[in-house]
Amino acid sequence: VFYYELHTPAAIHPPSSTRTPAIVLSPNPATGTIDIRLPNGTVPARAMIFDAAGRMVMSTALGRNEYRLEVGHLPAGVYDMKVCWADGGVAWGTARFVKQ
Repeated sequence: VFYYELHTPAAIHPPSSTRTPAIVLSPNPATGTIDIRLPNGTVPARAMIFDAAGRMVMSTALGRNEYRLEVGHLPAGVYDMKVCWADGGVAWGTARFVKQ
């Protein structure tokens, strides 16, 4: 008879103090621009915008915690933003916005 113990690694369920930092987007819904506010200590970063079909439609470097992004050229719809470290590492945050 064999017995197994299952343990959940801390990397899968980190403590609440290390959970994904919040990304604030406003206004939402957006028309011409959207303001991005990132938590302290999370820049430099890169924001990637994906349409509802999962295609990346924009990518921009974020060098400060507050940034204004032009989205007026995007068609109306729902978009997902993924933010990763500037070196292209793992995405650490996501947010969704509507473009009218």
